[in-house]
Amino acid sequence: MVTKLTINNKEFRLDVEPRHSLAHTIREKVGLTGTKIGCDSGQCGSCIVMLDGKSVKSCMVLAVQAHDCSIQTVEGISENRKLNSIQEGLHKYSAVQCGYCIPGVIMTLTDMMSRNKQPDTDEIRDWLHGNFCRCTGYQNLVEAARYAIDKESNSTKIITNSKHKKMYEERVRLLMAGDVDKLVEEHYNDDAIVMAFDFVVQGKENLKEHFKNFVKWVSIKEVISTDKFVETENAFFYEATAVTNYGEGRVYDAYYLKNGKIQHHFTGLIE
Repeated sequence: MVTKLTINNKEFRLDVEPRHSLAHTIREKVGLTGTKIGCDSGQCGSCIVMLDGKSVKSCMVLAVQAHDCSIQTVEGISENRKLNSIQEGLHKYSAVQCGYCIPGVIMTLTDMMSRNKQPDTDEIRDWLHGNFCRCTGYQNLVEAARYAIDKESNSTKIITNSKHKKMYEERVRLLMAGDVDKLVEEHYNDDAIVMAFDFVVQGKENLKEHFKNFVKWVSIKEVISTDKFVETENAFFYEATAVTNYGEGRVYDAYYLKNGKIQHHFTGLIE
């Protein structure tokens, strides 16, 4: 029987037997082996995928039942081969041992976070009831989920556990709000310099005028990700991907601090 499946935004037309499960079809017909088969009876959760936006145990769904449906597997979670916040959390909290259950865990948490941006610990544990982990004892899975939730709810998509990261988060918040006076007064020294390859601005009043012109022309709608955040006692650097009224773009900023405020700020676009 010819069945049409859209998997990770790619369409497949497959000749499958009516008895074949979606899990076996994804693995054997399509070759996406990230989806694991553990119990083959709907108990362990290793085979969980997203089916039309909802997590399902794919060993319990016939491939023909998914005809004309949109499917997302663990291979379709991250973009540009970068870990997403859930994957980062699993790595940060050493929540992966043998790894067999992890694809299903990732899909479960993906579904959870699509429905509730701020689930509490009890809700996280409730969602993970359908995922059988033989190694980790679950606590680190919960911590990984909490990390992902905190990061996704943060305007800069970065966990603010240091004073420089908190300064970065506050700067983005003020820019998005258009509060230029507070931005300059709270974060820049009187003789601070902001520079790029095509301009240099010095002094608080000039900086206020500069940022007023910036927010007049550029509206930051969302920070998609913050990467390569590096900090020392008196400096920090990052790259970020943001959505503005001009579309999606990447920027970098480097700051040198004096007496806890910015003295030198170098900024630019990443082509």
